[in-house]
Amino acid sequence: MISDYKAQIDQILKNTEKEEANNTSDKIAAVATYKIMIGAISKFIEKESCSNPEFDAALSLEWKSAGRMLKHIWSNAEKMALRHGQIASCCLTEEVVYAWAREYYFLDDREAVMKERAEKAKAEQKQKEAKEKESQYEKRALDILSKQSGWDDLSDEEKKKKIASKIKSLKTSDSRKSNKSTAKSSAVSPAIDEKEDAAPGESQDQDNSSEICVTEASVELEMELANTLDGQMNLFTLLQGGE
Repeated sequence: MISDYKAQIDQILKNTEKEEANNTSDKIAAVATYKIMIGAISKFIEKESCSNPEFDAALSLEWKSAGRMLKHIWSNAEKMALRHGQIASCCLTEEVVYAWAREYYFLDDREAVMKERAEKAKAEQKQKEAKEKESQYEKRALDILSKQSGWDDLSDEEKKKKIASKIKSLKTSDSRKSNKSTAKSSAVSPAIDEKEDAAPGESQDQDNSSEICVTEASVELEMELANTLDGQMNLFTLLQGGE
């Protein structure tokens, strides 16, 4: 439905305007070009929605969004530019851009979107758990320090420094306890763990775990970049000659 699309575009423009205040004059000019481009695409989307019921239905699919549509155009434009070598820009006609917009809404990408959402939710959960753990350390540190003589007489700045130092000390202590516990568990493991092939197996598991973390971090960073103004800047450059 075109109303859903318009609401998404309005939000994108609001987010862009919030970032605009902190940008250089060159980037502000690019933002202006971006707004013009979005306006032109929006007119095409509205016209296509009114004349094509199937396209209008595609607009309201839960996993489709105006932001992803713009990223689809950006990706195709970048690929086209790279066909001609490592150049900074290329010229595109309005018809090509509109065709990419139409292509996105009929693209079967539900599975990919669901996977991306799951990865993002997992990353957000990790961040939430890390934040909660940090909060627990701060509470523990404050509980300990507040019982010490002269605590109430310290300035806020001095208290912050002592809390930060105590948090670091608590983390180090917990880490040492964890390492000792792990070493103790290894020492009392069944005899089968002492076989020669046990160590390589453990090493391989650790390597795989590390690889998974790197992959998730890369996905998260890529998604964060794509959702920022800087992540859309290539699109401004690639399309600035296509009017």
